[in-house]
Amino acid sequence: MKWSMDTHKYMSEITRTALQIIAKNNITSESSNDLIKDVENQLAAAKVYKDEEGSSGRIRRALFTYFRSYHCMDDSQNITEMGQAFIDNNISIKEFSFWYLLNYKYVKGTVSYYPIQFLLTFFKIVKSIDSNQCFLTPYDFEAISELDDINNLSTDFVREQIEKRNHPRPEINERNIGYDVWAKMLIQADVVEKDEQKNLIIKNWNLCNWIIDTYQSSLSLNNGSICCGPIERIPLPHVQISSPFDTTYHKEGYALCSILFDDCPNSIINKYIIQDKTHNTDNLYLQFGLNNDCRGFYKTFSGYEHIIGYFLLKQSHLGLKRIGEAILNTETIDETDNSQNENEMEEIKMITEVKGAAKAPNDNKDPKQIIFYGVPGSGKSFSISETLTSLKIDEANTKRVVFHLDYSNADFVGQILPKMTKNGITYLFTPGPFTQILRSAYQHPENKYALIIEEINRGNSAAIFGELFQLLDRLDKDESKSINSVTYTEGWSSYGVNNDCINAYLLGNYDDDFVTDKKSVCINFNQNTGIRLPSNLSLLATMNTSDQNVFTLDNAFQRRWDMEYISNKYEESKANDKQKAQYNSKIGTTAISWGKFRDAINKEISNPENSFANAEDKQLGLFFIKADNNVIKESDFSNKVLKYLWNDIFKRDKSIFNDDISTFGELLEVFNGADAFTKSFSSDFVSKIAE
Repeated sequence: MKWSMDTHKYMSEITRTALQIIAKNNITSESSNDLIKDVENQLAAAKVYKDEEGSSGRIRRALFTYFRSYHCMDDSQNITEMGQAFIDNNISIKEFSFWYLLNYKYVKGTVSYYPIQFLLTFFKIVKSIDSNQCFLTPYDFEAISELDDINNLSTDFVREQIEKRNHPRPEINERNIGYDVWAKMLIQADVVEKDEQKNLIIKNWNLCNWIIDTYQSSLSLNNGSICCGPIERIPLPHVQISSPFDTTYHKEGYALCSILFDDCPNSIINKYIIQDKTHNTDNLYLQFGLNNDCRGFYKTFSGYEHIIGYFLLKQSHLGLKRIGEAILNTETIDETDNSQNENEMEEIKMITEVKGAAKAPNDNKDPKQIIFYGVPGSGKSFSISETLTSLKIDEANTKRVVFHLDYSNADFVGQILPKMTKNGITYLFTPGPFTQILRSAYQHPENKYALIIEEINRGNSAAIFGELFQLLDRLDKDESKSINSVTYTEGWSSYGVNNDCINAYLLGNYDDDFVTDKKSVCINFNQNTGIRLPSNLSLLATMNTSDQNVFTLDNAFQRRWDMEYISNKYEESKANDKQKAQYNSKIGTTAISWGKFRDAINKEISNPENSFANAEDKQLGLFFIKADNNVIKESDFSNKVLKYLWNDIFKRDKSIFNDDISTFGELLEVFNGADAFTKSFSSDFVSKIAE
């Protein structure tokens, strides 16, 4: 491959452990065989490798090369500045991947360039041509990697790559071209994400444009130094020192991050971060020489706080150095998936048994997490009702939401809203349905609860769930996980997330208008182990397959749910009275039943020989339209069923209708009376209904 990167491992918590063990023992290539063997045994004991046999010879043969290639070591196996920051847990995996990609320079003879500049420029040009095509495939990656000059990455070149997407191409080996490793590192760096087709798409266009702009001027690299290359081009806020640094605030680093990276309201910072009545954000601004122009100054770099911290610490300005120092005193947080390549390292199981650890109550095991999917009217919502009954969940213990185009994470989780008080306007957290049902489940572990999401694919589920996506992984039967002396068992989330607003709401740290029954709020919730879905909370959702392209659910999201298909097939022997009545209901004054018509039309819709080819997801469910006293009203049938068939299903092929009908208006006019079907549909289709 041209853009070589280590293809056996990725930067992860496991490789961090390996580097920590090597550094702790001061191992170099000149160390004795006995010492190296002892360290290899330590690597095996720490599960960096499966066993001692697997770790044998790995230090000299693999790890030294690996850590040199990622600039954690220099050529003499000395730990670099970045390597030490990585060892000390002062740099997250996301930040390390970001730093490495920005500074990776391809050099061969007289040719040298930064591959990430090529890749991001490709995205930018594609976006300017056709935003719907703005993604990167392995084929695009291979073509781009063959270029030796950024000037060759022209609009014509990009148009050619887009055009090739419309034609079949031979299967490509992602490992051989290096795409698999680059994709993994770009995702870990949070620069891109994968769509459902596993193509790469940009996550943060502001960050992308900044990266591209940094390469417009010459850069100096010092491999292993944190503040080199593009990092030196990070902008600096205007800081004016107005008082000496004589005060240390509670969690001042977190407060500064909330101001600089999140533009968080001062009232929230005062109440939930600083938590000191004698000091507030006004004092903090003075202490660090900040002003309102600094709010959200580093929003583009959210998630890379420690990179910014090191950068500010290197500045000569005392105020900037002080801010950098405070930021570096915060903990690193990783949101990326750091799983390892199976060929080299075994994933460490995060489940441990802690003797005497406290247990989170688990009286309601096996919560359900199901997406019921099927065609319109197939009975998805009815299946949810049946599931609630089988789980013995009272309707009063449910929350029901409907996702749609404008539904957001703030609607789902909650948001900061203004509220009038006797002291003026204040900003308080107003919980969304997720946070409300979560609190109820924590408060009352003896009860079962369910959050119901209708039309889960009609909103951007990945954006709506946000970091809560992590909670969807649940512990299986016989699994347990101990965190900070609290043991979670079957049904609880495997991983926790932190959200200051949700934490405060669960702990009752809001006004009485927002939280009642405060004494019981803290039951089963431990903010030190993070927010988790408890075992008495089920998540049930519906997905209309005919609308599945409104927002597609990626595989990573779907695999965390049980997917249950609701069959559209009618079987009289299994039907209940309501289903039988619906099936046999007559359509208007005709002699044709809804069930017979539905069977015939669904057969046409799913017929692969038709021009619209096997559109099974467009079929009509039994309750697509509802009967009233065993009759489908003629007007309802016309305005719902006929409209759906004419405008959606048979939009380009009207052969199923009477040849004399040319417009939908004409179809509505002729569909009336006992012979409505013979006047509206082709004789061939009418005979199929009779059959």
